[in-house]
Amino acid sequence: MDLEKVPLEVFHRHVLETHLKGNAECVLRQLEQRTGSGEPFASLMAELVKSCYPNNPEWQEDEWYRSEVPLDRCYFACEDFRHLPVIKDELFVTFLNDKRQKIESGCFPCAFDICAEWSGKMPESLVRERETGKYYILDGQLRVIWHWYHNVRDIKVFIYKGERDI
Repeated sequence: MDLEKVPLEVFHRHVLETHLKGNAECVLRQLEQRTGSGEPFASLMAELVKSCYPNNPEWQEDEWYRSEVPLDRCYFACEDFRHLPVIKDELFVTFLNDKRQKIESGCFPCAFDICAEWSGKMPESLVRERETGKYYILDGQLRVIWHWYHNVRDIKVFIYKGERDI
């Protein structure tokens, strides 16, 4: 697996664009306007990420890498997908094995988004490799399910390599 170090500023931009969705452009523009007073843009983004996501201190660490991981090595890191119970530590492909019909009938969370073509560049999911070759999805479950549904075998991710146990 090839790892590429991601500058913290790039990672923060990713977090803001992914989580603020349609509001990200406006928020980033406001931050850029504040740089005129001498505040560095990277510091402003770091402050915003820290204040908006205080439960994710690892998002402040410069320990993120870009890579691709195999879909069949992705595990659930939490116990739900959009309020649908899932088994923590279960492989996505095992869980999804019999879900195609539910997705296609619209009886699965985000079914329309899963079936649709992805528009634009797909943001990377956030993962933590807890054991060699086991990638736990911290953020971006919908994107992982989309890959499964569309038979895309590799997922572009940001991997956390810091000391925190997340």
